[in-house]
Formats: sequence, C-alpha cells, structure tokens
Amino acid sequence: MLPAIDIPITLPFEVPVLLHPPLVHFAIVLPVIILLLEFINLFMRKRALSVVSLSFLTLLAIVLFGAFFTGKVDGTEAWSAMTSDAKEVLKEHKLIGTYLAYASLLLLFLKFLNLTKNATLKVLYMLILIGFVFATLYQGKEGGELVFKHGTNVEALAEMDEKAFDLQEELDELQEEFDELKAETEETESTEPEAKVETEQPTVEAEQPTVEAEPVKEESTPVEVKSEVSEVIVKEIKSETEKIEEK
Repeated sequence: MLPAIDIPITLPFEVPVLLHPPLVHFAIVLPVIILLLEFINLFMRKRALSVVSLSFLTLLAIVLFGAFFTGKVDGTEAWSAMTSDAKEVLKEHKLIGTYLAYASLLLLFLKFLNLTKNATLKVLYMLILIGFVFATLYQGKEGGELVFKHGTNVEALAEMDEKAFDLQEELDELQEEFDELKAETEETESTEPEAKVETEQPTVEAEQPTVEAEPVKEESTPVEVKSEVSEVIVKEIKSETEKIEEK
C-alpha cells in the first residue's frame, strides 16, 4: 500500500459535480499519445515532435490536477450512499490519482531536462513514462469499477436504492402487523377448545330424556292396541254366551 499523500490546495471557486468523467478520458488517452510520440521520435529525432510531446505533457498535468479536484467533489457527493467495499476502492482510487498528479509534474520536469539531449535522462524519462501509462490505465479500470460495479454517482441507481429502502420499511411494518395478527389468532384458538367442552356437556344431558321416552312410543304402537281391543271383545262375547246358556 502506498503512503497516504494529498494535494494541500484549496480552490477559490466551487467545483461543479460530475465534471470528473469527461476529464478522466483525457487523463487516460494523453499519456498513451505522448508515449507513442516519444517512441516515434526515438527514430525520427524531430524537435517539433519533442515540442508537441512537451505541450501534451503540460496539458496532461493540468488535466490530472483537474481530475483530482473534480473527483474529490464527486466522491464526497457519493460517499454517504456507498457501501464499505466501494469506499475502500474509492480511497485507493483517490490515492493513485494523487500520485499520478505529482508524477505528471515529474515527467514534465524530466522532459524539460531532456531537451538537452542527455541519454541517461532520456532513458529515465522513457521508463517513468511507460510506468505512468500503465498506472493511468489501472486507474481507469478502478474508476470503471466504481461506476459499473458499485454504482457510484449513478442517479438511476441512487433512486432505486431509495425506493428499495422505502419498500424495506413497508415490508418491516407489514411483518410486524402479521406477527401481531398471528399472536392474536393463536390466543383465540387456545381458548376455543375450553368453550366447546362447556357447551357440549348440556347437550349430552338433554339427549338422555329422549332416550327414555322411546320405550313409551313402542308400548303404544297400533298392533298392541288392536290386540287389547280384540281380547276385550272376546271376553264380552263369552260373557254374553254364558248368560244365554243360563237362560
């Protein structure tokens, strides 16, 4: 891990949000163009190409310092909505950007010294420039991860996060209501069996007289009544017959 450094400069004006993305495109492309010009100039040895390279280096230093300050504003704007992993990536991204800004000044200084055509300085300059190009490409990769993987400063994603947060709150409220209703239902079900036992006991007692009354109905059936009537008639006939015989 690189030692933590910063650029202790406070701008006298307010930097707008979302100026960082357009600047970083130049910060990535310019070092590649400068490296290609320097390789070509190794064979052509044209002073005009060297001057063009120096001009691009000056522009690169300005762009990198601008990317640092605009990135600082954008990072502060997105910080509260970022995850812990995204914050760690952003810290590393800022640190590398700070080193690149200072390194652009070093390259610019070496380029001025290179105008003296010192071979040793030229080799040192080319090595630092190659490392600088790889560092800017890595920095661009990290910036892409912040946007596409972690959703930093993506307005639509921020709105989705707010909606998801609101829906989560509603879900928690519904869950609480459901738990309360479930508890009430369980209490009601636990009291119902006792009430059923109390109401079933009188019913059993009420059924008993019905069972006792059934034999009475059997004794007064039509067949038994007819037999009793016939016996009475037979007795009367016998008594009348006996009276006639006596006479």
